[in-house]
Amino acid sequence: MKKLNERFVSNLHYTDPKTNAKVQRDLSKALLLTFKWPLFWTGFLCVVELVSKLTTPFFIGLLLRWFETPWEEASLGINYAICLVLVTFVGQGLVWAHSCMISFTMGMDIRTVCNSQVYRKAMALSPSSRASTNTGELVTFLSSDSEKLPQTMVTIHQVWMAPITIILGMIMLHNFIGNAAFVGLAVLICSIPLQAFIAIGTFKAQKAMAQSTDLRNNLVNEALQGIKILKMYGWEDSYLERIQTLRADEMEKCKTYTYKSAYMIFMFIGIPLMLNLSVFSVHYALDGDMGPSTIFTAISLMGIIRLPMILLPMTMQTAISASIALKRMNKFFMMDEIVKVKKECASEENAIEVRTGGA
Repeated sequence: MKKLNERFVSNLHYTDPKTNAKVQRDLSKALLLTFKWPLFWTGFLCVVELVSKLTTPFFIGLLLRWFETPWEEASLGINYAICLVLVTFVGQGLVWAHSCMISFTMGMDIRTVCNSQVYRKAMALSPSSRASTNTGELVTFLSSDSEKLPQTMVTIHQVWMAPITIILGMIMLHNFIGNAAFVGLAVLICSIPLQAFIAIGTFKAQKAMAQSTDLRNNLVNEALQGIKILKMYGWEDSYLERIQTLRADEMEKCKTYTYKSAYMIFMFIGIPLMLNLSVFSVHYALDGDMGPSTIFTAISLMGIIRLPMILLPMTMQTAISASIALKRMNKFFMMDEIVKVKKECASEENAIEVRTGGA
């Protein structure tokens, strides 16, 4: 962990080759440079897991068609079943579990190095910077803001994996049920603007809530620091009223954020159900093949499409929360620090000597 923290600090504070001066890099870029290889490795494992996930419906279709044709050899069906078990166990079992373990570890390491940097920065702030921050803000950095980073790393690859999974799943679904898959595609396309609108609203609501929290923390910290003057002049009721007003405003914005989060949860559940209902209704109306090999394979593909549809809005929400937290931390890290001046003595002789024996 010590070497990891040193590597993160060296990526955060680097020497500009043109001016030969210490420059602080953006926090997001520093984290990307520090954890680029674990991030790349987890992305590769996600691709392997995606390939195995898309291969599973193929073997399900082959196995069900083997059941529909009793004259086929028994060894062929056994081979299909073995391949189905191996693909599911290796791809969606071992590979997925290993990817999650690396993502969890990487998220905890990111939280640790960020908290360590917050402690170091807090001890090195200049008097002007120290006056513009407070203890409550530091506690927020170390608790709620840093906690959002491990949550984001678990699902970070779904930002680009989910659209790819949906597109490939829809292509395979079209091969099985024909034009009825375009109805599902239309449902997906229509839901994208709605999901984006709710995600933007959630981002604005959370940002407003964070600003209200900072205002309340600043006022509480001001009251605690000047508690003697506050008691001397009898300003308790005035400050209490101001704090309660800010708290009420904060809770109102928190309620707005909760409502928007509830809308996103509704989207998680409602869109996949609407997709299944619309696709199978149209497929039945078009007199499509309703055999077991087609229907169960389509249901398996629907399940593959359903998960990224659920995770994509959640990933967007966690990514937005982590982005806000990183921007707040980056603003804190950009504050001025105490300039350490190294004094050198012009003479090699000691400035003061203490001798014993009265010499």
